[in-house]
Amino acid sequence: MKTTAFNPYDKAWMFGFPNQAWATQANCGNNNKGVTAVNIAEGVDSFDLEVALPGFEKEQINVSFDKLLLTISAEKPAATQETKPNYRRQEFAIGNFKRSFEVPKNVVDTQNIAARYENGILYVALPKLKPAEVEPVKVSISVN
Repeated sequence: MKTTAFNPYDKAWMFGFPNQAWATQANCGNNNKGVTAVNIAEGVDSFDLEVALPGFEKEQINVSFDKLLLTISAEKPAATQETKPNYRRQEFAIGNFKRSFEVPKNVVDTQNIAARYENGILYVALPKLKPAEVEPVKVSISVN
């Protein structure tokens, strides 16, 4: 799977979080029927993700952050053959889900990432780091 590196000089960065920094790796189920939908919004203080994970229990979902990579995964045990109906068409993805997002360095406060799962939607808040406040400095002018 292709990972796109973050380019701080990319024009898209000036208008918000660059799309290419979010597009990294995705794997949905053993049969790769599709990739779950993700919304990414930039607020004043955070980047907010909404991940559609219907049918999963909170305990089946894992969110981790390591080396600038936010990874969301979920594992759902496959139904046993005895309880599974004889489908003519099956579009529900069953199995594992994993999606990773590359996050630019020095942008997210990784110690305060928060997540909650409600009505089939996983909400992840990535708080922005506060820019360091620069103290005004008086520069003395020397005479030659």
